[in-house]
Amino acid sequence: MKYCEECGTKLRNDAEFCYRCAAPCPDIRDEALYLDRLSAYRRKQKLKEKEESSGGAGRIAGSVILILLLIAFGFFVWYCPARRCYQYAVNGEKEAAEALFRESVSGNTFESFLLRCFVPRGAKAVVKAYEEGTVSYQDATMRIQTLAEFEAPLNNAARAGKSLQNLYKSEEAWNLARKSEESGDLRSALLAYRLVAKEDSRYESAVRKAAELEEAYRSSVLTSIGVPETESEYHSAVASIEDALLALPGDLSLTEALKVLKQNFAVRLKAKTVPLVTDYISQGYYKQAIELSKNALRYQEQDADLKTLLATATADYEEFARGQVSIYLANNDKAGAIAFLERVRADLPGDAVIEQLWNEVNSR
Repeated sequence: MKYCEECGTKLRNDAEFCYRCAAPCPDIRDEALYLDRLSAYRRKQKLKEKEESSGGAGRIAGSVILILLLIAFGFFVWYCPARRCYQYAVNGEKEAAEALFRESVSGNTFESFLLRCFVPRGAKAVVKAYEEGTVSYQDATMRIQTLAEFEAPLNNAARAGKSLQNLYKSEEAWNLARKSEESGDLRSALLAYRLVAKEDSRYESAVRKAAELEEAYRSSVLTSIGVPETESEYHSAVASIEDALLALPGDLSLTEALKVLKQNFAVRLKAKTVPLVTDYISQGYYKQAIELSKNALRYQEQDADLKTLLATATADYEEFARGQVSIYLANNDKAGAIAFLERVRADLPGDAVIEQLWNEVNSR
C-alpha cells in the first residue's frame, strides 16, 4: 500500500494519481508520514470550509442589502411626484397632472428625468386604451398631448400621437369599407379597406377583404359594360373601365377589355358612318357628311377609308360653294355671296379654297 504525498490518502500500489485530490502519486509507504499528511490535509479542509462559510454569509448579507435598497428605490419611484404626474396624465386628469408638474417636477432635474422615462410607456398605454375602445379618440389625443408637453424636447409621445391618428383614420376607413360593402359599392369598399393601417388589429382582415373585392369589382365592371351601340353607351363603358383602372392600376383584364372595346366600337362606328356619309354627299348634305366623317376619325385617326370620305365631302362642298358664289355674283348680289360664304367658313374653318374664294369676292 502507498499513500498520496499531497493529502495522505491510501492508494493502490499501481495508482498514478490520487483519486481524492488528483495529485501525482510517487511511492510513499511510510505509515507515519501518511498520518501526518492526513492530519495536515484535514486542517486545511476545515480552514477552507470556514472561509467559504464566512464568504457565503457576506454574500448573503450583501444580497439582502441590495434587495432592500432596490425595494426602497421602488417605493420612492412609485410614490415620487414624477410618477404620480405621469399617472394623472395617462388617466386623463389633465389639470391635476399639470398642477403637480408645476409644483414638484418642473425645475427638478431628477424628477424631470424620471417623468421623461415614464412618458413612452404612458403614451403606449393611451394608444392601447384607444385600440381597446376604453377611451375616445379626442380623450386619447388630449392625454398624448399632455404627455408630450411633459416630455419636451423629446418626441416619443409625438410618435405615439401619430400612431393614434393613424389608428383613428384606420377605424374610419374600416367603418366606411363595411358600410360601402353592405350597400354594394364595391369600389369604395375596396379603396377604404386599403386604407386600414398596419398597426390596426384588423389589418389582416382588411387585406383579405380587399383581395376578395378586387375580383368581385373587376367582374362587375366587365359585365356592366356589355356591347355599347351608341356613342353615349360607349363613353359610359370607357369611363367605367378607366375608373376601375384607377382602383386596380395595371390590371391586365381591364386593360385588355378597354383595348378591345375601343377597337370594336371604332369598327362598328365606321360600318355605320361610311354608307351614311356617302348618302349625305350624294344628297348635298356636305356639312353633315363632314361632321360624321370627322367624328368617326376620332376613333380611327389613320383609317384610309374615312380620310377619303372626309376629303371627298370637303372637296364637293368647296365645289358647291364656288358654284353658289358664281350664281350670286352673276345676279350682282355680292352681299348674298358674302353672307353665304360666312356660313361655309363656319362649316369649314381654315379651309384654303374657301378663304381664297372669300378674298376674291371681297376684292370685287
